[in-house]
Amino acid sequence: MRKRLLLFNFVQAHLPLDEEQKREFDALLATEKYAGVRAMNKTAFDQGYEQGCLEMIRELLEVRFGPLPASIVERLQKLSREELIRLAKKAIQAQSLSELGLDQEALA
Repeated sequence: MRKRLLLFNFVQAHLPLDEEQKREFDALLATEKYAGVRAMNKTAFDQGYEQGCLEMIRELLEVRFGPLPASIVERLQKLSREELIRLAKKAIQAQSLSELGLDQEALA
């Protein structure tokens, strides 16, 4: 396992990719087939950062819209860091959870 992590980190650090290739590589890693690679690649810092993003956005949404139902909190926990950041940017101007796609009907 450690050898795989070292190889993955080496490839990521030294593989010269242009923007399109980087997007394609990231999309490939986002597939279910490579879920183990994603999990292996998350450092303690990444995990802490993502948890911090989640908590900040949850608090932001609660300040704007009141207490969040458990189903919405569960959905937030499944979002990637990038998705959480996009959601936070939208939440600044949104008038409702529905505008963010987080209403109960959207979750059903």
